[in-house]
Amino acid sequence: MTSFGKHLFSKMIESNPTLGEGPHGYYWSASLRFCESLIKDKEEAQKMVCTVFSDLSDTPSGLRISDPNFESRLFIMLRTQVFNYLKTAAKRELVSVH
Repeated sequence: MTSFGKHLFSKMIESNPTLGEGPHGYYWSASLRFCESLIKDKEEAQKMVCTVFSDLSDTPSGLRISDPNFESRLFIMLRTQVFNYLKTAAKRELVSVH
């Protein structure tokens, strides 16, 4: 999943460089599409992306896209958000079945 997810995220970033307004909009759009493709819930995907960008802006390096590790950090944070969402959803489903 990790290499496939990273590949999928990279393809979304490369697919349309004119997305959004400026670099942050570009990454925001790709991040949103990445999360939506995995969880199939637009509203939850927007919450995840918002949380990740908020967390990134709180870090000392901020949202510096010039940072060579920016895409990797962004992907890892998004992936973690998606995994946490899926774990919680699976637990809720197990509880509702029993």
